[in-house]
Amino acid sequence: MANHRQGFLDIGPPRRSNRRWVYVGVAFFATLILYLAFQPAATNEYVKSAYDSVKHKVTGHGNGGSSSSSDASRPSRHPIDDGSDTIPNIAHFVYGLKDPKGDLHFSFDHYLSAYSAWYHCRAHTLYLHTNAGEEALMRARSGATGRWTKAIFDIPGFEVKYLDAPTHAGNGREIQYAEHVSDFMRIAGMLDIGGYYIDWDVFVLRDLAPLRKAGFRGIAGRQMGPYYNSGTFMAAPNSLFVKTWKKMMHETFDGSWERHSNVALRDVAKALVRIPGEMLVLDSDAFAPLGWSGDQGIQFFMPHNDSRPLLETLGWQPEMEHDGPGSPALGLPEFVEGDEADKPAWAVDWSPSYLVHAFMMRRMGGWQVDGFDRVTPKYVLDRQSNLARAVYPIVRDMYYRGLVKITDGYD
Repeated sequence: MANHRQGFLDIGPPRRSNRRWVYVGVAFFATLILYLAFQPAATNEYVKSAYDSVKHKVTGHGNGGSSSSSDASRPSRHPIDDGSDTIPNIAHFVYGLKDPKGDLHFSFDHYLSAYSAWYHCRAHTLYLHTNAGEEALMRARSGATGRWTKAIFDIPGFEVKYLDAPTHAGNGREIQYAEHVSDFMRIAGMLDIGGYYIDWDVFVLRDLAPLRKAGFRGIAGRQMGPYYNSGTFMAAPNSLFVKTWKKMMHETFDGSWERHSNVALRDVAKALVRIPGEMLVLDSDAFAPLGWSGDQGIQFFMPHNDSRPLLETLGWQPEMEHDGPGSPALGLPEFVEGDEADKPAWAVDWSPSYLVHAFMMRRMGGWQVDGFDRVTPKYVLDRQSNLARAVYPIVRDMYYRGLVKITDGYD
């Protein structure tokens, strides 16, 4: 038996030399595991710097040296799971004007965006952060600048908070584009109050309470591609997430489209996600299930004529509309996403999504969608497109409350 080769099922005592190599192997893997556990995973130099800075602020250790902050100023080491509103039920919107004396003007899709936050989330406050002057606000409230502008100001809980529109970033670079001004304003507006920020081309599809109560002080979502979506995010008041992003935004702004926004957001989130309770990053299905391509825009907006318009099946005619208060002329059925037996093959299942960011809605100069021009009540209530199916419950509620008529236009 001297030449017997020890097999995997042998239960005899191992040889002394084998035992020694086992000990060496165990020691090696234990060392490797400890190294990986305590080594920051960020490979990007800026991310590692952010991680070290955040680690110093929270724990008092890291490259920043000793901390002078008290334990009371540090976030708890685990998410708050007692059902409390870690993130308040407050929606934030931004509208910056080049001329503060100019007009605030909103269209139906803007109203749909703001109303979706009230309808699904019952947001107790909806803040509009703007640099508009008092005269401009008076015109907006009165309806002088459009019916949908007045409709937004009439949403329960809607309030205006004055906020300067910055002209330069903290690094001295001039901020030229309105979209970039909005990037800086949304961070400034969210910092002290907390809640959830929503771009005007974002629609809420379900209540955000499960996310708000999950115990995380910052929540962001991926978008298709390598970056995170800056068009909507959630945060507790004075969160480390927004504080760090604000600082990085001012430091990294270079005039390009995404460096200070989507890229900086990704870098901050990756640095904070390892700190318990500070950051939750969701899959793209949650906040931005669509991408920027024209094909995806067509998939989202295009009416499918092989599906009969819902209003036609209900026998609706324009002359059925009436002016003033009164009972709706039409009984609109209620649909529950994911429960429809007659769901057409082209329809997207929106069940995994809390929000949908309609990226291409305001960037349609280079492409067209057959049968689609603008979002109107009739377009939505016909339920012939994926966008219409997604926001149908919201417009149905508007209709039954007498807030819209089917014949209402875009402006």
